Amino acid sequence: MFVITGVTGHTGSVAATTLLAAGKPVRVVVRDAAKGEAWKAKGAEVAIAEIGDRAAFAKALTGATGAYILMPPFAWTATGIPAERAKLVEAIAGAVADAKPGHVVLLSSVGADQPSGTGPVAYLHALETKLATTGVPSTFLRASSFMENWGSMLKGAIDGGALYYG
Repeated sequence: MFVITGVTGHTGSVAATTLLAAGKPVRVVVRDAAKGEAWKAKGAEVAIAEIGDRAAFAKALTGATGAYILMPPFAWTATGIPAERAKLVEAIAGAVADAKPGHVVLLSSVGADQPSGTGPVAYLHALETKLATTGVPSTFLRASSFMENWGSMLKGAIDGGALYYG
């Protein structure tokens, strides 16, 4: 069983779809049951859990041979982000330690190997560090960018005839 988070976004949906197409058993983790219905129709098992809820996320991870985990984004207008992220790191790593999936793949970021000076990437450093103490084999995908990040600039580039970056 492969447990996949982030299935309402770009990377998690591709991971789940690819595994299902290969005939692999998949459990998707969603916060809202309605968002799980389409996945259920595709043949996935659906777990309703908030990954910041250690017990609920551990239950979703139970029995997994592999898990794809990402730290959900925070609203740029949010307050109390450091404390919220610290709790989230503890909950995710605690759930992994409790459930002991066979392997964890974490979508991380370039710079997460650095303990400080990286802005919000420091939260991924904290999560990588905590996951490394769980005894569960883990792979950290330190992506530097995604093509989808350019999507919001396309209209301006098309309309203006140039893409400005930098």
